[in-house]
Amino acid sequence: MIETFGLAALWGSPAKGANTAITSLCSMNASDHVMGIIYVGWPSQSVAAPLRPEITITHLT
Repeated sequence: MIETFGLAALWGSPAKGANTAITSLCSMNASDHVMGIIYVGWPSQSVAAPLRPEITITHLT
């Protein structure tokens, strides 16, 4: 959805052992755990959207 604004996004997992540095940098509680980081920015080149399989919906009656 962010692509509609001309931006690109990438999900990344933090390096093992980096949780303390990340929580400190972001002023989070020491008991918090970072599960992922979303990078957002403008792409340096255009990228074709990936092909996605058609969704099958089953309705329960």
